[in-house]
Amino acid sequence: PSNAARESVMNTLGKLNFTHEPLFVINSNAGKELAPELKRWPVERWAELTEKLLSSRKGNVIFTGAKSEMTHTEQIISRIPKNLRSRAISSAGELSLDELLALLARASVFVTTDSGPMHLAGLVDAPLVGLFFAETPILYGPLSSRSRVIYPNFYSLPSFTVYTGKEPIVKENKIARQVSVDEVFRSAEELLQSTAPVL
Repeated sequence: PSNAARESVMNTLGKLNFTHEPLFVINSNAGKELAPELKRWPVERWAELTEKLLSSRKGNVIFTGAKSEMTHTEQIISRIPKNLRSRAISSAGELSLDELLALLARASVFVTTDSGPMHLAGLVDAPLVGLFFAETPILYGPLSSRSRVIYPNFYSLPSFTVYTGKEPIVKENKIARQVSVDEVFRSAEELLQSTAPVL
């Protein structure tokens, strides 16, 4: 990221008083072109994870996403207990690509679906937890050296692949519900104890 993007992100964090560590960044979305309903974790799981992260630490949470994904992130935030809600905010539709990279570089931990931002995080080697519910992480896993990949144990048949033209072979993503909040939380905690932001 450019120095201007880094400065913009730091100024924004300062204005929000999001200066306490750790800074959790969450991407709960997936591109609308590739069956996002199969790649997303349930809204209530994201809300519960956010509650656990904020209850266990003094830090803050920033949700990322495109402008079209703003409603989705706001649905998650609305489910967070009121006493914690001021420490979580949505930046959906508000960041340039350069600023997103700067934010990911600043993140203590980035929790994300299998998505474009997950792969962008590899450019700044952000510590991340990647959630895979539709495709295989063996082929499409994150490139960050500080990453954890989570997918159900019985995940032997992806919900769609390049071999099926990316056409979903299931209509409802029951696979995502097999991943618990505790499992994702533990992975985030492991990364927190072993990493520091690069910015």
